[in-house]
Amino acid sequence: MKLYDIFLNNNKIGTTELEKGDAPMGSVFGKITFINISSGYDFFKTHCVTNGIELVTDYPEDRLILGRCSISIL
Repeated sequence: MKLYDIFLNNNKIGTTELEKGDAPMGSVFGKITFINISSGYDFFKTHCVTNGIELVTDYPEDRLILGRCSISIL
């Protein structure tokens, strides 16, 4: 399977195989292997809060957030 690099603000933060998808929704999903990031939840929450990106939902007990931020996957 092909491995995709994930970048945020021109910095490579991880990789994924994008192993799942929903063609009718036009979206793909995959487990992220982070580079030098111990918690994806903490990393993305900090990124959103620091950059004034609205958090639509935040479930700290489940370590799940939904925000209006995006990641470019190349």
